[in-house]
Amino acid sequence: MNGFRYMRLETLGQTLEALERYPDSGVIAGGTDVMVQLRLCKRADRRLIDLLIPELTGIREEEDGIFIGPSTSLMEVADYFRTQPGPYDMLSQAAESVGACQTRSLATIGGNLCTGNASADMATALLVMDTELELGSARGVRRMALDRFFIRNRQTALEAGEIVTGMFIP
Repeated sequence: MNGFRYMRLETLGQTLEALERYPDSGVIAGGTDVMVQLRLCKRADRRLIDLLIPELTGIREEEDGIFIGPSTSLMEVADYFRTQPGPYDMLSQAAESVGACQTRSLATIGGNLCTGNASADMATALLVMDTELELGSARGVRRMALDRFFIRNRQTALEAGEIVTGMFIP
């Protein structure tokens, strides 16, 4: 594994500024995919910026739907949606199908999507629920339907310096 610099900032604003300032950076939240790729030399990031910050973590009900922070662990997703009515339980089932308990407690819902695989464990359930993504960068924020996020295998619509900053289920 090659050496890299690790940065963990306190706010979303600082994180987005760092991504703009260091365009060769990768991002990490749970690290279940990133660390494996680094170990196998399939990535050569010189710097990793940690996305485990309060603004990107958690689930909350809003007036027009449910917000999920992309750095929310799959274990938290499973626990939260297990108690929700109707179709939401499919999110719990999808999250519980991912790896072992240890993986689910580290892996994040945003990381699961940002691998760029439209057949990722959480993607199908989120696609069925018409999820919209909020994509943010130092240049601003935009919204995108999840079904437009996946371009091809391992490629997403994220632009340089941009990260998923939220998911909204109507």
